[in-house]
Amino acid sequence: MDYKIRPFTTKSEEGNTIRGIIVSPKNFTGKLPAIVMSHEFCANMWTTFRYARKVVNDGYVCFCYDFTRSGSGISGGSSIGMSAVQESRDVISVLRYAQSCDFVDKDDITLWGCSQGGMATALAAPEVEDEIKRIILYYPALSICDDARKGSMITARFDPQNPPEKFWCAIVHVASNYCTDVIDLDPYEQICKFKKPVLLIHGTKDHIVNVSYSREAAEKYPCCEYHEFPAEHVWVGGGAKKAVAFTRDFLRNNK
Repeated sequence: MDYKIRPFTTKSEEGNTIRGIIVSPKNFTGKLPAIVMSHEFCANMWTTFRYARKVVNDGYVCFCYDFTRSGSGISGGSSIGMSAVQESRDVISVLRYAQSCDFVDKDDITLWGCSQGGMATALAAPEVEDEIKRIILYYPALSICDDARKGSMITARFDPQNPPEKFWCAIVHVASNYCTDVIDLDPYEQICKFKKPVLLIHGTKDHIVNVSYSREAAEKYPCCEYHEFPAEHVWVGGGAKKAVAFTRDFLRNNK
């Protein structure tokens, strides 16, 4: 792999610092199509970097970053206040930064998100549809709205009609808006307004986000390429290789 990495910093709509890396071909001239890559819950930019380094040699520049309220990265802000809706605003903030870079082809920008970052990406996409060309969703956490309504979000259990002001969810401390921001959302009504090409990939053995959520989204998106294979929620090894192969084909076929 022949790529280079350089850091970038920008601001979120809230005024928090977003930090990330730009992954690009080592030697290039002119403008390149860009990809904004958004990571999973309790993860950071390095989980998306492993995908970025596979596509840069196809002529893309990738913006991998840490959500401002991830609680597990190097961007500003604590995990208190995190939600899929809040993270969708960070997606747009990084998109705006990418658009400001003189080496980016502003007519060819992709949003790519994984798990909760996939949900955030899907929520952001309809708002900026005129500014992007396509989206890529890996095991998107479209179950998060139903989970909030059940009062069962990852490891947290609570009364959904009266969520606690703060609570632990896996290894991070979140506020009530982690639930309340999504509890009344119909995810499909929100995300499937996006009419441009969508690549959606999900593992059939996913025990965190059931594959049925992506199957339903694939039916409701106007223009969706859908793939599934036997895999858990976060892919390693063969699963990741399959997904990247599907992704590279999707990018080539949707110029």
